[in-house]
Amino acid sequence: MTGTAAPFVLTEVLVENNYDPVAKIAAADHLEILVTNIGATALTGFSIYYSFTDVDTGTVDATFRTLDGFEVPASGEARIHFDDATVAGHFRANPNSTYITTPSAKTVSVTVAAAGFAPVMAEIAKDAGGAEAAD
Repeated sequence: MTGTAAPFVLTEVLVENNYDPVAKIAAADHLEILVTNIGATALTGFSIYYSFTDVDTGTVDATFRTLDGFEVPASGEARIHFDDATVAGHFRANPNSTYITTPSAKTVSVTVAAAGFAPVMAEIAKDAGGAEAAD
């Protein structure tokens, strides 16, 4: 994993206890990543690799995809959502993912990259219970 140091950080990674700041209500659990641009230029050309590791069985469910249309403004922030919404910043979640289909606790690893920059990684734990409705 090489490239110029990334001009962004993963400020927040959520897999449960999500919150919709626009509607000001709890949101259904899903993978959500807040990307903060610490540079003076808008960023595009993002891709992501994420995996869910089942704590009980060790089974790994991984996905790589480009994030077409996702942009983080200069000195700003934007959220990446993997769910079933169809608005900007939301991408289709895999309905067959172990995140959704098994209730075991998970270790979630996320690697986000923007074209020309080194990737940024984060890891978070997901409690047992699967992808529940809004808390």
